[in-house]
Amino acid sequence: MVKILKIKLGKGDLENGFNHVIIELESKYGTLSLVSSLASATDTKVIECYQEWKSSHQEFYKSLSHRAANQQIEFEQPNSNVQPSKITFQYQKLKDAINDWLHTRDFCAKEKQIRTALGQEDKIMVIISTEDAFAWRLPWHLWSFFDDYRNAGVVLSTSEFKKVNSNNNDFSRPKVLAIVDNRQNKNDLESWTKTKNINLNVLSGDELSNQNLLQKISDELYEQSYNILFFAGHSSSDINNGSPSFFIKPNEPLSIKQLENALSEAIKKGLQLAIFNSCDGLGIARDLLTFNLPKVVVMREDVPNKVAEEFLKYFLEEFIKKKGTPAFLAVRRARERLQGLEDQFPSASLLPVMCSNPATKPLVIYRKSKWLFRYAKNWFAKLKTYFLQGFQTFRHPSNR
Repeated sequence: MVKILKIKLGKGDLENGFNHVIIELESKYGTLSLVSSLASATDTKVIECYQEWKSSHQEFYKSLSHRAANQQIEFEQPNSNVQPSKITFQYQKLKDAINDWLHTRDFCAKEKQIRTALGQEDKIMVIISTEDAFAWRLPWHLWSFFDDYRNAGVVLSTSEFKKVNSNNNDFSRPKVLAIVDNRQNKNDLESWTKTKNINLNVLSGDELSNQNLLQKISDELYEQSYNILFFAGHSSSDINNGSPSFFIKPNEPLSIKQLENALSEAIKKGLQLAIFNSCDGLGIARDLLTFNLPKVVVMREDVPNKVAEEFLKYFLEEFIKKKGTPAFLAVRRARERLQGLEDQFPSASLLPVMCSNPATKPLVIYRKSKWLFRYAKNWFAKLKTYFLQGFQTFRHPSNR
């Protein structure tokens, strides 16, 4: 069973602190609830360290053939003006700053209380709930808590959410729709998934005309049932004004709102997870959560194509091939495997982040035998509901 640790930051922000932080641990034994606070992060220089890392990260990945802002961006060669060692150093400074901030006396005391209810092998989904845009950007997985609990993973959520039906995650072989920018990426992805026996359908931007791009994607979501949606390309977002867009074709931006009806229909039919391996996807994540999509995985800052491609492969291997691994834990393991690329792409493992509707269950692909048992259990529960409704109608003819 997955234990759920919710950290609700409440009102406040990184500059002024969070005066009323609610910490809740949910398990089969009940809920442990504590109240704490977090001081301003300015004293520990969390904001400053993040901005320094971000600035170097962006400069390092500037393309030599940088295109216009409304086109796709290719990361062909890192900028040599910023050395990888500098980004690695700033990465470590950021990690130290985050832990100094989280190790303040009051919050640290509450953390120790929570640890007494946890085992080293427990699977723990840590949900960070906040409305502060900057707090959303922080790499919370750098918290030392995750060094001690190797089966814990962090997800972000907003404070306001709707309860949604997440029972559609009862599947043993999920169906994946991938939308990529060109035919070569499509062919590479199809070849890789065939060797892994993953049920995948791929749409390629350069195979679609500008006139039918939106229609083709909408029709696919309406007419087919998918459990996972993957997008690889360029995106941009401003999480303050809520206007994210993404690009499958140059000069042809699409917004999540243009796909609102199609996505709503896809969610009804079982869409549980969207993965946006693109630049600056936090605005897209917020939009998708407002449509009641249970889980979203995005990149917090600019992402090189190589890193995005490898992350998808690592994630699908962990989540689909290793059945029983919750999605939040598959994200962690895939993210950690990106460290193998950091000699070329420093701090690549800092980029992926999972966002979730906190009212939904952890997403897990069960082995077929367990899936059949759960399917039968849910089917009999529905049958029991229909029977009781019919019985009540029979007893009270006036209801008919």
